[in-house]
Amino acid sequence: MTGNTAQPVLNGILTQRTQQDDTGLSDVVSLTTAYAPGMTTGAGGQDVLAVNSTLTGQAKGISGTASRNRGGTQIAFMGYPIAETDGLGRATTHAYDAYGRTVAQTYLPGTAYQQTAVTSYDDALSFTPQPINNQAASATLFSVRTTDPYGNATIETYDARQRQTGTFEQRVGSTMVQTQGYRFI
Repeated sequence: MTGNTAQPVLNGILTQRTQQDDTGLSDVVSLTTAYAPGMTTGAGGQDVLAVNSTLTGQAKGISGTASRNRGGTQIAFMGYPIAETDGLGRATTHAYDAYGRTVAQTYLPGTAYQQTAVTSYDDALSFTPQPINNQAASATLFSVRTTDPYGNATIETYDARQRQTGTFEQRVGSTMVQTQGYRFI
């Protein structure tokens, strides 16, 4: 595709982008992505930026155009996405702690298929990593624990430079197993 053009911008947000094939090498004549930004009230009554997008295109030899809703996103004041909907209408919501770290992701909220993955942060490090291949483990400062909707847990450990030092996994009903380890010298 050639002939990319950025169209109108609203408060720094690109609202439309059009691509046209000037070469004749593509079956697509034109492709336009339109974004519809606007303020709305999100969960908890807070004001959020809502951005929905639509893809419209025209192919060679076909009269008319085809259009598809590409979904939307709700973005909180600090720029974190709090709700997303894909083109098929499937929603995901996100929750954050006071530091802006993800603490929960809920897939298909409000449906019979709702699932939530929970993430916790252990700054005091109550989790003690074990040595790898009889080598001392790198000094671990904090860990991040993610638990999926089925109760399976993954713990990632980090050193003072925020480098990942290990990954541990625990499946429901089993013991904790180290799956990756890193040593910095």
